[in-house]
Amino acid sequence: MSNAPRSRRSAQLSVECLEDRTTPTFVARAGGDININGVNVPAGGVSIAAADLFPNRLDPLGFFSEMQYVTGTGPGTESLVRIWDSQTGALLSSFDPFPGFQGGVNVAVGDVLGLGTQQIVVTAAANGPPIVAVFNTSGQALSAFFLAGNTTFTGGLNVAVGHVSGALVSSGFDDSNATDSAPEQIILGTASQASIVAVTDGYGNISSIFQAFPGFTGGVTLAAADIDPTSFDGTGTSASDVPNTSSYAEIIVGAASRMPAVAVYDVWTGSVVERSAFWAFAANSGAGVTLAAGPTADQNQAQIFVSLLGTSTVSVFNGSTDILQGSFNVYPSNYSAGINLVVGYFTPGGYDPTDEFSFDTQDLAVVAGDGSYQQQPRYFIGLPDSPAGFNGPDEFSFFL
Repeated sequence: MSNAPRSRRSAQLSVECLEDRTTPTFVARAGGDININGVNVPAGGVSIAAADLFPNRLDPLGFFSEMQYVTGTGPGTESLVRIWDSQTGALLSSFDPFPGFQGGVNVAVGDVLGLGTQQIVVTAAANGPPIVAVFNTSGQALSAFFLAGNTTFTGGLNVAVGHVSGALVSSGFDDSNATDSAPEQIILGTASQASIVAVTDGYGNISSIFQAFPGFTGGVTLAAADIDPTSFDGTGTSASDVPNTSSYAEIIVGAASRMPAVAVYDVWTGSVVERSAFWAFAANSGAGVTLAAGPTADQNQAQIFVSLLGTSTVSVFNGSTDILQGSFNVYPSNYSAGINLVVGYFTPGGYDPTDEFSFDTQDLAVVAGDGSYQQQPRYFIGLPDSPAGFNGPDEFSFFL
């Protein structure tokens, strides 16, 4: 991307340098209802994350439980986080992270406190302060903070979680199992008014902060995944078996509006290093993007999934080379709202926590931001040598 914005400079979150303007994270048509696994809520879209929040739980078919969906309500309704069984659609848990707040919430999942279990990280999506809260699956608040101590910025925060710095896991290859106590990091990005990205621990201590697209004020979307093809964690079984530094996850940043730019950053050394930057769609498309990333093709590296806002078109890129592998449409061509994406284990029997390589073939789940579409996540199957999206959606995706 020859003329894409680039930066290796750090930046501080400063209200003075931000435009007095708020763009909701969620893109949805006004009015109507959406249906999330049979539960009607006001239209406004949902944010989505996925994780194995209940380790070693068996599904109704006797397989190890796949990851659960975690959703956050969009603007215009009381904030609500829900956990769903990804196969049956059963509601497993729900809680209100910010009572009285109706600006929408974004969600991410990971062991950010080093407890050996998965926690749910929630941020205000728009029209609220840059608050970040960490909850257990029962909705108990374990940590809460304002990004950089700022309480006046109201542009919203997008959020991702990953092992992007700090200690690596040392017993296995799958971070989602949460069998290790090495905490993951929270990655936060301004959803509007700026393009600031910050990396914190589970208590708000900042380890990195930078501008993803210098001078750009349209906000950023986020994902975190390991794009390197030789990224094996150390298993801790011998003195010579040490973590490979290439097994740190990278931060994938997309422009949330106005341009389909994507940039990939490493921060594991403590310095901010831009690995690559590219246009995911035509540079003059005038729209932002949403993101997801993960290994969906039985390859030891992540693919980057990028959706152009205002469409349901998803383009798939090789994580380490930025080479376009292909594109597909989630919904019919007349769909004109945004979609949110997440990568995880959704195929029945596709996940085995005793198999250290089972993470190599995950799937892609998609939710719509349009009230006229039912909001059950639709997932696309990942297969060996064929990334999710190119193998078609699972035939039961709409009937959770």
